[in-house]
Amino acid sequence: MVFAIAYLAMQLNNLIKKEHIILGLRSSTVSGCLGEILLHLEVVGAINRQSEYLIELIEREENSSTVLYPGIAFPHVRSSSIISPVIAIGRSFKRVDFKSVSGEKAEWIFLILLPKEGNYLWVFSELLECLSSPYTINKLKQCNTAAEIKAVLNTDVLLSGETKVALTR
Repeated sequence: MVFAIAYLAMQLNNLIKKEHIILGLRSSTVSGCLGEILLHLEVVGAINRQSEYLIELIEREENSSTVLYPGIAFPHVRSSSIISPVIAIGRSFKRVDFKSVSGEKAEWIFLILLPKEGNYLWVFSELLECLSSPYTINKLKQCNTAAEIKAVLNTDVLLSGETKVALTR
């Protein structure tokens, strides 16, 4: 059990790549921000067929908002054309209206692309665990570079994993 928790935290850290982090998204709309993030992922070689994912993501958002924490959206899609999970992080200083129940707009967008097959619930679980801490969110807000964001998330993902390990003992 202890090994599995630590392993999942390390796996999530491997999915968070600084080249998948975009600061200062230009668009102020959901479709625009998602399009910016997907285009960036395509340019860095993380995905192809970004327009296919954009349609699926927008349809998903229209069905139900993916804002799970104040100021943080988790748009996600599962697709047979995705081989392994991809996480991208975008920050919008304009804030984007993802139609959350609270009405709060999202500053942070954690875009998650998952393969259609397989159980990847752990990706959400580990990411949500890390981002549930106001301390982590405050540290993220102080970041000015992708490297700083990756460092904060790497540290806090591992710390949340260590906390879970301690609780299982």
